[in-house]
Amino acid sequence: MKKAILATAILATTVIAGTSAFAADSTVPARTTVHWAGKITDVIPGDNIIITGEGGKTEIATGDLRLQADGTFDSTPIVLETRAYDETKSEIGDITPAKWTLESVSYVWGTNQVGSADIQVFDLLGDPATPLVKGAASATDLSSMKLVVKNTEKMDLADLKDKTATAQLDVTMTAQFKA
Repeated sequence: MKKAILATAILATTVIAGTSAFAADSTVPARTTVHWAGKITDVIPGDNIIITGEGGKTEIATGDLRLQADGTFDSTPIVLETRAYDETKSEIGDITPAKWTLESVSYVWGTNQVGSADIQVFDLLGDPATPLVKGAASATDLSSMKLVVKNTEKMDLADLKDKTATAQLDVTMTAQFKA
């Protein structure tokens, strides 16, 4: 019993002593940043066609940017396919050729200014690898694309405020065919 009372007294003294060491006013506040990210589905079907990932997957794979300190980069490929789509049944069908169009490219690299980036999007399935032009439909009907992105334009290192920031590049593609 004496040991239990002694242990309780020692614990109480330690807690009181410990809390009094932290009781002084702080002159430097603690700080953190929290992040949330979310997305709605990557795939928005048309009335008779849908763009999918490789093998008809409805979730499009994410590629990696191989970013260099001078702002140049290249990427790993992302495969896209066009498939027939039954809008009334929400059913994905067979792979089918379509006209593809590069609709937009969006690039952010943390708080860094990326205005001087010259981003190019290529289809590696073209012979040779075909650079895509924003707003221009593919010359032929294609059932799949293997996209990569590249920036060969070096950025002024003075513009790079945060070389550890995460970069994100989004490419929006459309595809269309007549049923």
